[in-house]
Amino acid sequence: MTISKKSKYLLKLGMIIKNMKPFYSYNMFSNCNSLEKLTLPKSLTNRITKMDYMFFQCHSLKTIELKNFVSETTEDMRYMFANMNQLINLDITKFKIKEGCKINCMFSNCTEELKEKIKKQNSKIPELAFI
Repeated sequence: MTISKKSKYLLKLGMIIKNMKPFYSYNMFSNCNSLEKLTLPKSLTNRITKMDYMFFQCHSLKTIELKNFVSETTEDMRYMFANMNQLINLDITKFKIKEGCKINCMFSNCTEELKEKIKKQNSKIPELAFI
């Protein structure tokens, strides 16, 4: 059985993510235009305090799996999902935004359909995140 270059890359990326201990994820996946789907492990997200621009301008990303996403320790989520015009699957029902967390423009320039879906999933996200 042969493994494609893309699969090898994804396996390597998965190992890197699994073993790293980030504190800031600023621009972590920014402009990763070849990504279409991404699942982040809880072991990664529970150590991050700054997630600003994390997925900024990932134009090909359609699905982000955030079931185990830990957001209670995050202090900055500005522009986290901004300019993602292909994003259609994002479940943030378990998102808990810490008081004082910067969230302006979190979903800036995303489709109106996605913004409405997010507002229905989690009504606690302030309007400031959608500007």
